[in-house]
Amino acid sequence: MAKRLHIKHGATVYDAMLHELYLKETGAYLFREGDIVKANGATYPILRDTGPLLFGRSTGSSMQLTWGYNDTLKNNPVIVIIGSSHAVSLNLSPPDTMQYKLQQLINDNWGGATIHNLGVPGEYTDHWLPTELGGLPDRNIDAANSYNPDIIILVGPTNDAQYNTPEQATANLQTIAAAAKGKFFVHSPIRRGDYDANLLARLAAENVLWTAAFPYVLFRLWDILEDPFGPDFQSDHIHLSPQGTTKQADAMFAVLDRELRANTAYLRFDLDRSDDGAGGWGLFDQVVDQQVIRKTFAKQPGYYRMRAALKDGSYTAYSNIVQIMNAVPTANAGPDQNLPAGNTSVVLNGSGSDTDGTIVSYLWTVISGAGLTLQDANTPTVTVNGLADGQSYTLRLTVTDNWGASGSDDVNITVGAVSAAVSQFNFCASPADIPGWETIAGQPHLAVLSGSHNGITVDTVATNLWGNLGGTTASDVNGEDTPNPVFAFNAEVTRSFFFTYSNTYTPGNENVRISGFNPGEVVPLIEILGSRDAAGVSFATRLCDYTLVDANGSYLVHDFDVKGNTANLVTYQDMQADANGVLLLAVYRRLPIDGNHEVGYLNAMRITRNI
Repeated sequence: MAKRLHIKHGATVYDAMLHELYLKETGAYLFREGDIVKANGATYPILRDTGPLLFGRSTGSSMQLTWGYNDTLKNNPVIVIIGSSHAVSLNLSPPDTMQYKLQQLINDNWGGATIHNLGVPGEYTDHWLPTELGGLPDRNIDAANSYNPDIIILVGPTNDAQYNTPEQATANLQTIAAAAKGKFFVHSPIRRGDYDANLLARLAAENVLWTAAFPYVLFRLWDILEDPFGPDFQSDHIHLSPQGTTKQADAMFAVLDRELRANTAYLRFDLDRSDDGAGGWGLFDQVVDQQVIRKTFAKQPGYYRMRAALKDGSYTAYSNIVQIMNAVPTANAGPDQNLPAGNTSVVLNGSGSDTDGTIVSYLWTVISGAGLTLQDANTPTVTVNGLADGQSYTLRLTVTDNWGASGSDDVNITVGAVSAAVSQFNFCASPADIPGWETIAGQPHLAVLSGSHNGITVDTVATNLWGNLGGTTASDVNGEDTPNPVFAFNAEVTRSFFFTYSNTYTPGNENVRISGFNPGEVVPLIEILGSRDAAGVSFATRLCDYTLVDANGSYLVHDFDVKGNTANLVTYQDMQADANGVLLLAVYRRLPIDGNHEVGYLNAMRITRNI
């Protein structure tokens, strides 16, 4: 429901729509002094010199401004009348005089006025000129100005036709008007019965010229008092009767009321706008139609005020200031993303909306999380690269509307951590119970050795026989050597081993099979421990190679020149199993040590997978 505006006018309270400021009693879009206007939680008492009241609202992409204004005249305005016999209503007394009747009309409609009448019978326009131009000091425009008047009325004489041409009389009036310090009004000539045709023609010409010179402030009695021999005139056919002064006062008040009330005294309304309401005010619109009290514009958020330009060149006070708000746009960064391990990028689809404008820009930024790069960060859809397993990230989408307001929304991205499955195998001459390890043990010269741990099976390939088996965890202590602690192989595994007399490696000559992987699975890490001296073996140097073949048939070779009691670690990373989930390993000697001993050693194997 729209808010309502309550207007108390006298003893009557009007209830009108906020944007329909219509006073039922007056039929005009006006406020009067003494009105109290309540709207939007604020009270606006209408006092003298109150500027317009301004109200505003916005809907979608449009805004509506509505105003009302005070039509009250200044309290008890000062009015000075200068002129001749028609100014003083010669031969009449109150209540029949023009001044008395005009005073009553002003009292009834304006609440009062102070009237000073400087009229003297027999005068003409030369007498009312400024003193320096020959005017009568006590009766001219200078005398009228001494009262600090709000209004000066010149009741034009019929005598001028005898002394001045119509043009001269008009020029005198213009000089007097220019010197006036109050709002200036002119009484038109009136016909008189004692004039011949020539003088009447002069009066008619004066009327034409004065109408053209003073179109808005002329009391047009020439058209109202047409017959000097009728009841509107006294028996001298020159001066007005009580009936004539009534018509005279009515016509004068109608022009005064029309011109002095704000709704017709205004030339226009000037509507100003400011970005912040504190300064930088500039003209936004001008309204010259007095009946327009509401306008709809394309929405421009900011601050607005209004004042009226008056016909006398002055301005009313400024209205209250109205703010038209810009709705903040809404950003939507989309739902949070929970990604499984292994995802390094994700596409985010965002959007923005604005109830009273348009979205003009998008911007994605990283709020938390390292190592990310953003592709198309200035569009609704962004590609996020550089995600890492086990990490969380927050991104923000900021949208900006056509008036510079911004709204943001965050989205969280969580990448699952990698779970590792480890399979560990210990190769030795006899079974051993090492916690966390699968022992692959056997007697010398057995063709097949096999064991499984955590879903992975390691066995020997029958066609590439192992030549011998050595050390046990209990007895093989002479050859013990602590490996690099980073590799975390315990001493028991280091001591146990077996070896082979296999030939130098050629493709297809592998002697260890590792199976149980998913087809095509990439294995992050395979660690092989081997190439150490056994107790009782005195060879000074052992030369051993390891070759692991991946799914594409390519292979990686690690070789060692081993001297003394040394255990060596070989690592393979990101090797891909074949379509059957198998990787093949060759353990062999690189060069013969002597004619009888060409050996390669294998102590242990550890396989780490992502699951």
